[in-house]
Amino acid sequence: MTSRLLDEITPTRLTNRLRQLEAAGVVTREPPSRGREVWYRLTESGRELAPVVDALTLWGMNHALAYQGHEPVHPAPLMIGTKVFLAGHAGRLPRPVSWVWRLPGNDRYTISYAMGLDACAR
Repeated sequence: MTSRLLDEITPTRLTNRLRQLEAAGVVTREPPSRGREVWYRLTESGRELAPVVDALTLWGMNHALAYQGHEPVHPAPLMIGTKVFLAGHAGRLPRPVSWVWRLPGNDRYTISYAMGLDACAR
């Protein structure tokens, strides 16, 4: 996810949060490859949080989802939430299947299911 999708957070606050996650061993900072661009990657410990985050996402969708229609929805979190929802509710499908979302601006996202839900592809 890029910082462009984080409208509600200032660059300073984002940097501070990423440094806290780095200090906690959740992410690791990669040195800039060009200019001031900095990348953070999940550590093994960070990747172990995926089922926890997925469970919280699914709980929110099942119990606290109250979309008001006027809030912007960015494609990446929408696809992540959809993947988690389908994994929690779709069960085992008898054959591979793909779901495709076409969003304004000619963006198209696909979630594929073979033996389990794959990562979102654009």
